[in-house]
Amino acid sequence: MKVFGIGEDWKGKFDDLGDEVEVVYLPRTAGISTTEMKRVLSEFDERHVESLKNTLDTLSQIVKELS
Repeated sequence: MKVFGIGEDWKGKFDDLGDEVEVVYLPRTAGISTTEMKRVLSEFDERHVESLKNTLDTLSQIVKELS
């Protein structure tokens, strides 16, 4: 069965989907704004993702060399 996850502030609003998917209401995480997360992620394009990947690859190599 597929799972549909949504914030608990929507509790009860999607219960009618229960026949098709498991509805999971997730608790709010203090200090985390999904609106802010969406804003930041929307600014990522392929160039940013490639740059981030290269940075992570470099950090991974440094960690391996220091181990």
